Amino acid sequence: MRKKVLVLGGNFGGLTAALSVKHALDGDVDVTVVSASDRFLFNPSLIWVPFGKRTEDDITFPLAPTFEGHGIEFVHAAATAIAPLAKRVRTTADTYRYDYW
Repeated sequence: MRKKVLVLGGNFGGLTAALSVKHALDGDVDVTVVSASDRFLFNPSLIWVPFGKRTEDDITFPLAPTFEGHGIEFVHAAATAIAPLAKRVRTTADTYRYDYW
């Protein structure tokens, strides 16, 4: 049976973790990312927005196409409760089971 990995958050840490696990264990794992935001934000460039050097579109991109292109399920929802002993995470969309997170 394939293992389920659940990643909470879709910015630098979540994106890196999800892609790394998926590529390292592709045949043996299903990866799901749950993120309250549906866009990746390149935080280091935020400094340029107030000065008009960058716009929101310059420093963000949608997460779903990136994850879908790598066979990773993306859920745009906020985590509302974590039950580590039951290995479940409740979100604003649904409840997800995992083997690892």
